[in-house]
Amino acid sequence: MRKYLFLLPFVLFITSCDWKPEPIEVIPYDSFRKIDIVVGIKTIIEVEGNDFTVDSSVDTSIVEIISNDSGRIEIIGRVPGQTKLSYNYYISSELEGENDLAARMVLIFEVTNGFPLRVNVEDSVKVNLDAFVDSIQRVSHDSVDIRFSSGLVSAHNTVTYDMDSLELVVHGDTPGREGLIVTFFQQSDTLGEPLIFDIATRIHKVVLAEFYTNTGCVNCPEANHYLDNISAEFIDDFTLVRYHVNWTDPFDPMNLYNPGDVESRRAYYNIFAAPGFVLEGTLITSLDEDDWSGRVFNASQGLTPVYIGPIDVLESVDSLHLEFELNSFSSSLTDITIWSLVMEDSIEYAGSNGETLHMDVMRDMTSNPISVLIGLSTIQHSLKKPDDYGTAGPMNLLVFVQADSDKSVLQSRKQNLY
Repeated sequence: MRKYLFLLPFVLFITSCDWKPEPIEVIPYDSFRKIDIVVGIKTIIEVEGNDFTVDSSVDTSIVEIISNDSGRIEIIGRVPGQTKLSYNYYISSELEGENDLAARMVLIFEVTNGFPLRVNVEDSVKVNLDAFVDSIQRVSHDSVDIRFSSGLVSAHNTVTYDMDSLELVVHGDTPGREGLIVTFFQQSDTLGEPLIFDIATRIHKVVLAEFYTNTGCVNCPEANHYLDNISAEFIDDFTLVRYHVNWTDPFDPMNLYNPGDVESRRAYYNIFAAPGFVLEGTLITSLDEDDWSGRVFNASQGLTPVYIGPIDVLESVDSLHLEFELNSFSSSLTDITIWSLVMEDSIEYAGSNGETLHMDVMRDMTSNPISVLIGLSTIQHSLKKPDDYGTAGPMNLLVFVQADSDKSVLQSRKQNLY
């Protein structure tokens, strides 16, 4: 099923050279914002705070800072590219008598030649061109010419246009980048300047976290709370599975349900302590929500070489039979392992550490290696139905692709069963 993302109109770019978005809300810890800039257009960003000091400056060949004064930044894009600006600063505490709170802000600037359109493979973006054209073009045009920088046919996207609504729909087919040029005509005469869009089509990266916990682990409730917050913050960009190990409480029922798969996965990462947080195949030793959140954000901005399609499920009496597609497009991937898991939410059990409700609990998992993946491949897996399938839950499926060489997780996908 196609998912439509609605692009905010860029009319302020056209009517003024001083584009000023709403002030960015900053919370008293690490904040991350990605900002699109068109070459030659000045952008103003305001952040509430004081005592700003530069932590990491921008690449001035990509973005020129016109002024930088106490959280009010005026910048202009010079050439296409990506760079970032990091600040350390303080924000006033809302609690009487409390000191100002330390914070850090990271602004990631994406500079493009045309108005930026970001579309994911197998998703679509709707653009209302009414926000971009003047009244003469809107009323008088009798035809529209749509072509790509590479020619009439796109290598990466399918584009449709509705003359009556002035609505453009860009569907992502394959990863890549290209320009889209839209020209309005009246009786073959050009009306106004062509609209130029910069389309970046990419595979949506979904970050995987694997968490090792136990109902007797005294530090696990705090860490589980961190992950609940991160799951809510990065709802479309983050997947999570929790494995219940057999310490410190060897009678943890989530471990006793399937101790073999848990132990195999624990040994794979050589984990000897709970809580244990593994992000994208790397063990993270900190126990800090800000650090974890920042790592998830950074990982979500990365590129992935493989797309995981929707999961088709055929149920039998005691099994779930899965079928889904992997697509590496023009990339060649070697020595990878494909994992499939079934997980259960809302398991009620009062642990000695005070936790009573357990989410994202692994119930069964399976895998198969692939020596070479080039382009499209269909994967079939079978999983055991959880014992209380259909009467408890919710239940979810998790699929991910992992590199054998360094254990890095290339892509993941979570899908609800019920």
